[in-house]
This record gives sequence, C-alpha cells and structure tokens, in this order.
Amino acid sequence: MATLERIRKSSGLLVVVIGMAMMAFILTDLLSSGNSFLRGSANAVGSVNGDKIDIQEFNRLMDQARATYVANTQDATFQNATDKQFADQVWNRLLREKLYAGITEGNGITISEKELYERIINNPNIRDNQSFKDQNTGQFSEAVFRQALSQIQGQRGTDPQVDEMWTSWVEFEQAMEEQGGYDKLHKLAQSAVYYPEALAKNLLNEQGQNFRGRFVALRYTDIPDSTLEVSDSDISTYLSKNADQYEREAQRDILYVNFPIEASERDKQEMQDELSELRTDRILPNEATGTTDTIKGFEQTEEDSLFITIHSDIPYDKTYYKKEDLLPALDSAIWDAPIGFVHGPYVEGTVYQLAKVTGRITLPDSAKARHILIAYQGAERAAQTVVRTPMEAKSIADSVFAYIREDISRFDEVNDSLSDDVVAQTKSGDLGWFQQNSMARPFGDFCFYREIGALGMVYTNFGIHIVEITDQSDGEEAIQVARVARNLQPTERTLNDLYNKASSFASSVDQEGFGAKAEEQGYSPRPVTALEEFDENISGLGNNRAIVRWTFEDDRSVGDIQLFSNGTKSYVVVLLDRIKEEGLPDISEVELNIRPKVLVEKKKEMLLKKMEAAASSSTTVEELAAALEIEADKIFDQKLNFTQVNVTGVGGEPGFVAMMSSHPINELFPPFAGDRAVFCGMVVERDPTVEQGDHQSLVDQNLQPMRTRMPSALFQAMEKTARIKDMRAKYY
Repeated sequence: MATLERIRKSSGLLVVVIGMAMMAFILTDLLSSGNSFLRGSANAVGSVNGDKIDIQEFNRLMDQARATYVANTQDATFQNATDKQFADQVWNRLLREKLYAGITEGNGITISEKELYERIINNPNIRDNQSFKDQNTGQFSEAVFRQALSQIQGQRGTDPQVDEMWTSWVEFEQAMEEQGGYDKLHKLAQSAVYYPEALAKNLLNEQGQNFRGRFVALRYTDIPDSTLEVSDSDISTYLSKNADQYEREAQRDILYVNFPIEASERDKQEMQDELSELRTDRILPNEATGTTDTIKGFEQTEEDSLFITIHSDIPYDKTYYKKEDLLPALDSAIWDAPIGFVHGPYVEGTVYQLAKVTGRITLPDSAKARHILIAYQGAERAAQTVVRTPMEAKSIADSVFAYIREDISRFDEVNDSLSDDVVAQTKSGDLGWFQQNSMARPFGDFCFYREIGALGMVYTNFGIHIVEITDQSDGEEAIQVARVARNLQPTERTLNDLYNKASSFASSVDQEGFGAKAEEQGYSPRPVTALEEFDENISGLGNNRAIVRWTFEDDRSVGDIQLFSNGTKSYVVVLLDRIKEEGLPDISEVELNIRPKVLVEKKKEMLLKKMEAAASSSTTVEELAAALEIEADKIFDQKLNFTQVNVTGVGGEPGFVAMMSSHPINELFPPFAGDRAVFCGMVVERDPTVEQGDHQSLVDQNLQPMRTRMPSALFQAMEKTARIKDMRAKYY
C-alpha cells in the first residue's frame, strides 16, 4: 500500500503507466511475481507435483492482492473482501502457473518479443488510456506509450520509487508473456476439438423419428416400503458400491451459543439523557478564568450547522421536506411548529434524534433555469478538449459571475463563447423545465430553494455553473429540519458485562450440559454440521474463519469449548461436537439418505425377477400381461421418440426410451429396470428414416461451446491428475 501511495505522488504520466499496468494485471487475472517459489523454506502453504509454494512468497502476493484491491475499490477496511478470497485468488494463479509451465515449456510454446509487444499495446487498459493518446487525433499513440516507458526505464537506479515502478512493469510483462503461452496452448487444444457430421446426422434423424411401443410396467411404488427390511449390512454394501458419490473431505460439526452485542436499557436511557441535555444551555465552570461559560443548547443556538457538526453522527442536511416526505410521527410533532422549535429526543430504529425547524418555504413542483457551464479536466462528461484545471475553472467562473451580475443581458454573450454544455449552449443556456431530483443535488437545491431571478454560482461534479432561475411552477409548503442524530451503541461497560457473561458460560459447561444450560439462560444453542477445512461462512454468524480454523487444529478434541469474538456483532461460545475424518462417512451419518435408495434396489431386484419369469414363457405383450395378472386395458400403448423422456403414467425414463428407440420391431425386448419401474414389451411401429437435410448448423451449434469449454476443461484435467497438497487452511 505504501508503494502505491508513493506512485500516486509521482508524476502524472508515470502514475498512469504503472496504475494501468497494475489494473490490467488484476483484470486479466495475471498476478505473478516471476520469481522462483523454491527457496528451500520449510514453511510452505502447499505444493504442486512436489514443487513447494513458500509461505513468505505467498504472503507477499497476498499483500500485493490486498493493496491492489484497496486501490481499485477504496475499501481500506475490507468490508467486502476476506483473507480467504485473497488466498483463493493467489492460490489459483500459482496453481495455474505451475500446472501450465511444464506443458508450455516442454512443447516449445513461447511468445516472441513482437508478439508480446502486440499483446501489450492491444490491451484495452493500455490502449484506451487517455494519457497514451495523441492530443491532436485522440487516438492511441505508440510513440507516447514508448516515451512513457522509456522515461521510467531511464531513471532506474536514481530513485527507489522508480525502481519499484519498473519492477512492477516487468512483472506485468512477464505475466502477459505467460498468458500468451496459455492462450497458444488453449488454441492448440481447441483446434483438436471437432463435432462429427455423422453424429449430427444421426442425432437429427433420431430426433425426427417416432416409434410406437406396447409394454407393461411394474412400478416400484407398488411394493410398500413397510414390507421390506433394510439392514446395516445393506446400507454398508450400497455405500461401498457407490463410494465415489459419498467420499468426502474432513468435516467438523459444532454447536454454538451466540451472545449478541446490543445496547442495554441503561445505555438507551443514557443516550436519551445526553440528547435531552443538548436541548438547552449548559453552564460550565472555566478553571482558567475562575468564571463560568455558557454553552448554547440546540434550542438557543443560531449556528445549527456547527452545532450538528460537533454533536451529531450524521452531517447537517439543509433539505426542505414536504409534508408527505416526513415520517407521520415527526410530521404531527413539528409541521405546525414555529421556526426554532425543537422536538425530541425521539427514536428511529437505533438512532436517537433531536429535530429543529429551521426554515419554511413554498417548494415549487418544477423549475426552469439557464446556465453557463465552466468544466475542467476530469469533471464528469467533460470533453477531451477541456484541459483547464479546477482552479483555472474557478478563476474563470468568478470573473464570469461578476461580469454577468453587473449586467444580466451579458448572459447570452458569455454563453455563446464560453459554455461547455454544448446542448444548452445552442439554446442560450436554457435547460427547460425539470424536477428537483433530476439534477445534481447542489444545482437542484439552488433552483428550488431560491426565488425566480436569482443568479448564483453552483459547483457540481460536472463543473462550475453560472445559474439563473427563470421560472418556477406553483408548489406547496415545505420545512427545513436540522437534526442531531446519535447512533445507539453499547457502552464499554455493557461490552464488558456481556463478555463476562459469555466467558462465564464457556468455563462452566461441558459437552453434555452445553445445550441445557444455554436454554436455562434464555439462549438457543445452534448446530452447524459438515464444516470443511477452508470454509469461512458459518450459518447464523457470517464469515468467521477463526472458528473454522480452531475446529481443525491438530490438538483439537470432541468436547472442546472456546469463546470467540464475532467482530462487533457478538461473542460466540463454540463446542466441537463431532470430528468426521476424510473418506467414507459412518453408516449412521448417511442412513437416512441411503435407505430409500436401498429400498429401490431391493424392489428393482424383486420385480426384475418377476418380469423375467413372465417373459420367459411369453411371445406377445398380451401373454406377458396375462402371466403377470395384468388386465389387457393396463397395457401401455404410446408413441415416443428419442427426445422424449417421460412415459405417461410412470414418469421420467430416459434409459428405457433410448433402449426402445433402437430395438427391432415386433420382437419382445428383455425386461428393463428403469428409474421408476421394470418394463417389458415390444416396439410395434417405427417411422421410416427421413434424412433431415443439412446437418452443418447442428455441428456449428455444438462445436463452438465445446471449444469455449476447452480451456477450463484442460485445466481441470491437469488439476485432477496432478499431485496437489493444499495447506492454506492452517494459515488463512
């Protein structure tokens, strides 16, 4: 962060070069140091195919990622980001770098200097930057770009700040070179992907071909679950056969009690008393003079803005409110009150307030005005030709305002020659009729709070405006309300009391009495199951990596209890309730999930044997139905095609429909165990195959998505086959 700050203080051109380089660095996901990660350090956050990732290097990249995030978002307190997110970001980049390195280098995939240069100057963050554009043409200039880099390179060794800038730029170039290698590899892989025309032809033909089937079905739901027994052995066998579906990472179950940090009734009363004291004058002793000083109260002060700045948590607001814009409770208390009247203290949510009537006006519904805009470089929507600084713009505006104020008839003359609002300029600066909230707030406030004919100078994000109010519509009464507002917060005394309460609870309970004692004290113990080692979000608490990391510490045991702080929200007492090791879960953990599936397998086996016995002595569907004691009107007779997966009266059966689509006509097919029933019957009709014409559109439709997915699929394949050890959860 200190480096970025120093860069900001350097010359504008240098700042732009490095600033945009770093922006591209992040946006293109290319953060990389270019240094070796094999320093021989015993402290590693992981390894890829035996290649260690040193924790010091990882921390350096984490700091770099944080600094860039703050520079781009201004979120210096990381309200919208967590360490886990930065760790994921850095890990994924290093993982990609290490997995791709062997392939690109081993296959001679390199980027020439010419290719690298072309990639850099065509990067949108470089090419679209205003500082790299020719001032005459407004287009990107390679000469300007080269000059900027040459300026930094030429000053290396003379200033540590310049050295840091150059290092950052070189790292950016290295990252662009690496990405170029990745892109070449991806294109090679994408070129190898094709969608056979024969497959498209076959698929189109099958989709257009209908067939009619006559069959019987024995539904699994025909056998009541209560007639079957499922043993632990059955569940264990099913679990072993389907191990790939149930294997898991190590997990932890916890039970926690949350002690919310809230202001006490005593805190609320003290806040009420503080605001009440602010209403009236206070006489305080002056030890220096031996006399007393009178501190004006909110009722007596004429400096409302200063009073609010000193005593309020929210800034002074000079807005005028119509009757319907006030809360009903406040409206009834102050609407008819005289100027200077103070109401309160009153409460809105957790905000304690005093409200003072400071003005009354008739607020028009709409206004009409004309203006002259003096823009400056960097102002919103300022033209590229505007190069004056804000101070130069102010100097011009001051002169213009004084000139027009002497004689309002000069307005058109100045507008025609100076205004930077190219649209309004053609209309003598006239903006027409507008609503208050349709303009930048300072502009809208001036035009609605002042009278017709008023001339003023107004500052907005578009520049400096010389404004004349030319008309206003009829309106209604509005009042100005100044407010002293205090956000209710728990006092230090309350925080200490709450901490002592949570600490006392944590030290006095064990695993068996945890829940009961919490309920005795009026708290609801909350369970959280299946926490994994790198989780950060805990249901009911939000992000709290400290708790998750604690549950996975090597010396942790079931029954351990610990007190944690959940930021400013609460104190949390956590019980480690269960440790689940990596691999297959215990039967007790998955019994409820597996039992219905085992029942289906048992039913499938029983009905398949029943159907096979009936089919062995049948040559027609009618004979099959009779052998199964199924009435003839219960025989299914349906038209289907390859794209249809639902069997009417049964449900989704894609496997069964696919089998029938290719089975010979008038030949009893073997019993088929589907998802919901066991089937047997025959195909009695099939439409003739009709060529569907040009299949190239289907080839094109499928080929592009396949090629688009290739880079991510290639990375996933490399990741799956690599020996990756991830130990980040111990550190972040």
